[in-house]
Amino acid sequence: MTEQFSSIFLQQVCDKLDEPRVIIKAQSPRFEIVAYNNQFVQISRTQGRELIGESMAEIHVWNHVNEEGALQIYDAMTKAIQTKAIVRLPAVRYDLTTENATVIPCWWQAVYEPLLNSKGTVEYLLCTTHNITALVENGHLGTTKNEFGFVTNN
Repeated sequence: MTEQFSSIFLQQVCDKLDEPRVIIKAQSPRFEIVAYNNQFVQISRTQGRELIGESMAEIHVWNHVNEEGALQIYDAMTKAIQTKAIVRLPAVRYDLTTENATVIPCWWQAVYEPLLNSKGTVEYLLCTTHNITALVENGHLGTTKNEFGFVTNN
């Protein structure tokens, strides 16, 4: 498979869902973005910015303020690579803002799915971020919020 075909294919995979989706090169610690869809741009607040080639840490500014969440993301990506299994993060509250500055409360759950190459090693991680606001607000998850805003099992 040529590099150009790979890029086109990966972009098509991202564009197939209406949910935020990004494909990440499975190389720790950088985790470079190789494809993403418009929905990902909207929730990551990166409009007008080219994300191909940037690392997840670059677009999410991992620092002491969000260290807990950043470590969860990093650990989830690492676990998906090591186990070759799908890894789901706990739900997190991440509100969106409309053009007129109205805050829309939202709950999201990121799912990291390993994509294997022909040798059976993880080459990419497919990250889909599901909007689970309705489930959380209607109490269908059987969960409670901890001090960091993450949802944990009762």
